[in-house]
Amino acid sequence: TPTTHRRQRDPGSDANIDPDLQDSPSKQMRILYSQLGSTSRGSMLLSTPRLTSYDPMEPVLQTMPALPQPDWSLLDDPHPSSNQTQQESIRKQEALTESLRHAQHLILAHQRIQEGHTAQMIVQHLEVTKLTKSLEAKENQKKTDRAALFPYGQAVHFTDDEFTDKLLDSQAKLEEQATAKEQRKSVREHKKATKEALEVEWKRICAAHDVTVAEWKAQCETLSAKGVSKKDLPVKPKRVLKSSLVVADED
Repeated sequence: TPTTHRRQRDPGSDANIDPDLQDSPSKQMRILYSQLGSTSRGSMLLSTPRLTSYDPMEPVLQTMPALPQPDWSLLDDPHPSSNQTQQESIRKQEALTESLRHAQHLILAHQRIQEGHTAQMIVQHLEVTKLTKSLEAKENQKKTDRAALFPYGQAVHFTDDEFTDKLLDSQAKLEEQATAKEQRKSVREHKKATKEALEVEWKRICAAHDVTVAEWKAQCETLSAKGVSKKDLPVKPKRVLKSSLVVADED
């Protein structure tokens, strides 16, 4: 019978993580971001508010641990002599197996170091992105009235016509912004009131429809008991769509 070959778990991986999940870059990123969000530093990098002050992460440079090296001299004899005895062949096979095991350990160590360096690069990228947004917001912040009326911090004549015109323009802009803010507030309140009214009306329609359906079921049972065929029974009453209430309100 055919058998399904399952991929063996990496001996150096976490036993609580499915190896299939580790092979997907997108799932690796989700795991990384979930782990970052569980720490104070990582949650700050993933949050929406801008940074005010921050102590950047110091890079951690990992070096290779002291591991046994493969016996590379075994590669110098790619074609062993046919005159080797069985014992010599067994010792050669054992030496090759041991060297291959050492090479596997070196590869796994390189992979773990590379994963650590990649994770640091991702965190540093988050730091740079967060700091860049903070600097951009600081550079593009709106100018206050003081900055507009007193450019470069220089003294001005309060009775000067130019200063008076700037002051009037500033007051007009403030009044315009206040009016626009009140209009947006009025629109939001109107939408909220309309939505609440629609919800009340929708609940009333649903309750009335339930009563109508119950009456229809009772009528159908009565007619069926009198021998009326199913095709001659009254049609089930339909309920209006909620979207029609929204359209009616918009009209």
